[in-house]
Amino acid sequence: MMNKKILIPIEVLEKESVPEGVVDLMSGVEVILLGVHEIPEQTAASQASSQYKEKVDSILNKIKQSFDEAGAKTKTRQAFTHNKAETIERIEREENVDATILLNPIPPQKNILLVYRYIENLEKAGALINQFGLGGSEIGLMLVEPDETTLDQGVSKLMKQGVKLENIKERIETDREDIVNEIENRSADYGLLMIGRVDRDLKDLILGDISKKIKEATYGPVILIEGMKSVDKPKKEE
Repeated sequence: MMNKKILIPIEVLEKESVPEGVVDLMSGVEVILLGVHEIPEQTAASQASSQYKEKVDSILNKIKQSFDEAGAKTKTRQAFTHNKAETIERIEREENVDATILLNPIPPQKNILLVYRYIENLEKAGALINQFGLGGSEIGLMLVEPDETTLDQGVSKLMKQGVKLENIKERIETDREDIVNEIENRSADYGLLMIGRVDRDLKDLILGDISKKIKEATYGPVILIEGMKSVDKPKKEE
């Protein structure tokens, strides 16, 4: 099994930290620690870099040490940007990551809520679960707008990846209007949220409302399979 490559954006100048539980998951994983800071429109990125680069480097190197000690292959990058989401997407493409982790300030529990729409992302989710050593975790499977696949097909796909049937705690179907509420209502039961491929028009919902509301609900880290670019809907062949 090839090691997965994970991007972890960190707002280091806002004193965002990496929970110890996230570090523990990264043994044998390639990790890119991205120190990212969104700056006002009137501030040039070069100006912010000259002012804060050394400070950001120092903080990132301390964080990197903890990942290295946990057995991860780690490198650091930093970005001063007027649009954080677009910058993260660009770096995901440059680094060809398998997933991006949006941090929350509590260590992850073992239970996983896996949100998906397209069946192909479950194979990638299963590979990540195995890479993180979470094969024995309880999993909640949430299918968004089940028009092209079923929950039973999702269960079968995960079982082929080594997930045991008895570890699939619940199966949920939902539509786009209820996805945030469904996740929020289960925030106490799951410590990790994994999001598979959804439509591009759900991008603001996934990256905006969910990340904000889940933080408020003291949820654990959010893992975007294939990163933020995973919100692109595959084009149908004509």
